[in-house]
Amino acid sequence: MKKPLFLSILLMSLSAFAQATTILQRSFEDIAKTSEVVFEGEVISIETIGDHPKKAATLVTLKVFEVLRGELNEPTITLRYTGGVVNGLRLRIGGMTTPTLGEHGIYFVEKTDGSVIHPLSGWNQGHFLVKGSGAEKTVHASSGESIRGIKSSTHRQVKHNALNQKTALGVELGKGSDKAISLQDFKKSVKAIK
Repeated sequence: MKKPLFLSILLMSLSAFAQATTILQRSFEDIAKTSEVVFEGEVISIETIGDHPKKAATLVTLKVFEVLRGELNEPTITLRYTGGVVNGLRLRIGGMTTPTLGEHGIYFVEKTDGSVIHPLSGWNQGHFLVKGSGAEKTVHASSGESIRGIKSSTHRQVKHNALNQKTALGVELGKGSDKAISLQDFKKSVKAIK
């Protein structure tokens, strides 16, 4: 088989895989309770590994500021995301975003051992951004939208057809100029879940 034809077939098959992702919307409480660890941290390095695009993985290393749930015994943690660019070819999983270099956030980690496609609980539902400085730090969804607050969703029935949501049930997204929840209040909400 000629190389250009082989690459075209490979890219089409990878593209088909990239569009097949659906994620069930979960409650904020469920994401917190089922996470192996929840922590505040900052992305300090990003590296792609693998010798072929089908085996590509992106390693995101974060400096840990504070563990909110679970245990971490090291000052850093490396999260493994399936996909990345190898030899100029990209394996992309539809709906998957990875943290960016220098990003400050709160991360709800489903598994720390690299055994899952996406290490965060509920994918983007377990990924929050911290913006601002000093006492003015606020928390936002991974999409950048401000979060007004966290409400209990334990009495609400989870819709089994709610797929690819930006954030978990119970996370109230702000509109326009709504003030975002403070970092301290967000962390209190996470720690209060039993």
